[in-house]
Amino acid sequence: MLDAIAREFPPEVSYTVPVGGFFIWCKLPPHLDAETLLERSIVRGADFLPGPRCYADKRGQRHIRLAFSHVPTSQIDEAIARIGAAMRV
Repeated sequence: MLDAIAREFPPEVSYTVPVGGFFIWCKLPPHLDAETLLERSIVRGADFLPGPRCYADKRGQRHIRLAFSHVPTSQIDEAIARIGAAMRV
C-alpha cells in the first residue's frame, strides 16, 4: 500500500509509515476534505474511513484512514489508484 500511495497520491499528501497495526493515516492537502473525497472515491469503486468518523468531536476533516490488514494485496493497488484519481478531480 505504501508503494501505491507514493505512486498514485499527489505529493502534497503526507502519510504515516506504520511499524505495525492495521491502518495508514494520510493527511490531505488544504483543498481536499475527507468526506468529499470519500464521495468521489465511492463512485470510482473504492472507499476508506474519513478522519472525522474517528473522533468524537468530528475533527480530522483533512485525514483519511486506509486499512491494509483485511484487503487482499491484489486489490490494494487498484483501490489506491482510484482514490488517487478522486483526489485529482
